[in-house]
Amino acid sequence: MQNGDIKKDENDVLLELVHRSLMLLRRTENSHFDREKVRWLKSIYLYLLKQARKNSVALNGRQLLERILYPRI
Repeated sequence: MQNGDIKKDENDVLLELVHRSLMLLRRTENSHFDREKVRWLKSIYLYLLKQARKNSVALNGRQLLERILYPRI
């Protein structure tokens, strides 16, 4: 495996974590759970989002379409 492939895999994992944290945050907000849990999930989501932005990571068209059509959580 080449260094570029490893970086691509790391970016895919980071994007997947951002997506999952957003879905969990939405689910928690919609179910009216504990506000502390919502705050905690929101801080995790924002941290992951900042890391993705810092690394200049973004979804390509196919990945974006998959997440819209087939949410995993």
